[in-house]
Amino acid sequence: MPGPVGPAGPARRDGAQGVQGNDGAEGATGADGAVGPAGPRGAAGPSGAIGLPGVDGAADARGPTGPAGPAGSVGPAGPLGPTGAAGAQGVPGPPGVAGAAGPTGAVGPAGATGPAGAVGPIGPAGATGDPRPSLASFDQLGGLACAGSGVPGTIQITYDSSGHVTLACIASPSGTAVVRVNEVGTGTSASGADEFVELANSGTAAADISGWKLVYRSATGTTDVALATVPAATTLAVGGFYLLGGASYGGAKPPDESFSPDLAAPGGAVGLRDGASALIDSVGWGTATNALVEGAAAPAPPDCGARLEHRAAPERPRHEQQRHRLHRHIEPVAASVEPLMTSSSRRRPPPWLRPS
Repeated sequence: MPGPVGPAGPARRDGAQGVQGNDGAEGATGADGAVGPAGPRGAAGPSGAIGLPGVDGAADARGPTGPAGPAGSVGPAGPLGPTGAAGAQGVPGPPGVAGAAGPTGAVGPAGATGPAGAVGPIGPAGATGDPRPSLASFDQLGGLACAGSGVPGTIQITYDSSGHVTLACIASPSGTAVVRVNEVGTGTSASGADEFVELANSGTAAADISGWKLVYRSATGTTDVALATVPAATTLAVGGFYLLGGASYGGAKPPDESFSPDLAAPGGAVGLRDGASALIDSVGWGTATNALVEGAAAPAPPDCGARLEHRAAPERPRHEQQRHRLHRHIEPVAASVEPLMTSSSRRRPPPWLRPS
């Protein structure tokens, strides 16, 4: 391809016309004038002919590195390389926070029994208990608990034609003791404290009632009031009775035990609890709605001197047939209110003080 056209050279200028003289000698050639300004750029000339191919470069020659292309997409991860050699152990870090305590281990086997300690001092004497009623006759031994050859039973008294007496410990038949609150008296016209509560064992085995408690609650009471605690070594024989009298109890038969809190005639309830405070039996009357009432309360006595009595059968003359039992009931007054039940009318035998 031809190069660009160079600028035009300066135009030649003629010198000034001299005076016509004689033809003189030919003057010397004048000096070139100054270079004129560059003329306008000429139009591009036509393309030159394609030159011949250049000589091949050397086979191992390498041109200059071109600009970097755009980054390609990330290729798939290559296979995991072999594990490198373990590095040197680093400096130990600071101790970590202590972990939570583990669960308590199982209790180990008991150690050998140590030697007995020294005997402690004798404790103070306990309070004197209530005096027990004395026996009015030899016959009152009948029905008391006994143990013949380690078998519990009751004392039986027999007489021969010559008046000789024989005492025998008759083993109680195997069975179950059923102790119930049998009768309740809430006072007489002479004294509101002429009250009593009678327990009876209607089961088929003697009952150890040691430590049992008779408790009372007012009509709407929420806590027990202890009336009496049965003394230790007290056994209620099959068919036997245990009589607890109020502060002014006036029955012909002395009670086995006394109590002082009064029973409210309009409404209240008594309960019998064993040594573990479990409720054995209870009865409520009148307006009572407390927790000792089972089902519905029995009717309250209509006047002072009435009693509530449970009978297994209407014709039973119980207090007349218990001649040979220590724990027999003597009715304190003649007036009575006696709701008579049948075994089918209550959820647990024997029937109890509930309106039918």
